[in-house]
Amino acid sequence: YGLRWYLILRALKIKEVSLFYTLRILFLSSFMGIILPSYLGVDGLRWWKLEKHTDKVGAVATSIIVDRLMGSATLILLAGLLLRQIDVQIELSFPISTVVAVAAAVGAMGAALLIIYSKRLRDYMWSLYQQFNLFSTEIIAAFTASLVGHWLFATAYYVLYANLVDVDYLATIALAIVSITTRAVPISFLGIETSDGALLALGRLTGIPAEVSVAVLVVVLLSRYLFAVLGLAGEVVFDGWQFLRLRGPQSAENAL
Repeated sequence: YGLRWYLILRALKIKEVSLFYTLRILFLSSFMGIILPSYLGVDGLRWWKLEKHTDKVGAVATSIIVDRLMGSATLILLAGLLLRQIDVQIELSFPISTVVAVAAAVGAMGAALLIIYSKRLRDYMWSLYQQFNLFSTEIIAAFTASLVGHWLFATAYYVLYANLVDVDYLATIALAIVSITTRAVPISFLGIETSDGALLALGRLTGIPAEVSVAVLVVVLLSRYLFAVLGLAGEVVFDGWQFLRLRGPQSAENAL
């Protein structure tokens, strides 16, 4: 995911930051995602940390929006391709894939109507389109990195499940991907996200015991806390070192 954002930044001609610094910000975002009730505040942190290193403040905000949109678009694409792997029937014998497809269509129509009837949003989308080439090498690479990142992330869930019960690989990947799409609802509490509840519910519908999904979610939550601690520690170490480097010459000059 860090690579995706970095490539989007490159597409917007923001070349003042390195891939390493981008990853640092994302690790720190993991910490903020734990303490904030909504991970939308994390985007504010990303903007604040990056705008200090470039004069393209508007482009920084655009990169964050595009990163979110691309992440959601690639998730929806994968979910659409994998939905049939989830063997779930709801009331009235409607396949879950049909329900999700109808919901996605309604959502797309709502977004289209919003863009059509909101001049400000329409103007912003047009300016967004003009800022960079959608078919540039960086954007295509970012889209690919997003797809691969989602798949690897879902594979991690499969590894956790496979160590506890006998599960099908593609069905588990589908289960994880569809669950992660519910992160479109930006609500979290101490690192617990809407996708966790979706994973538990879909897991039960697909025949996975609730206690197994709970065990998987505990490991996932602990990993979030681990990344949060690493992100905070990394920020303290690197920012502290930078502070000492800047203060060193000043202290020597004051001593003279």
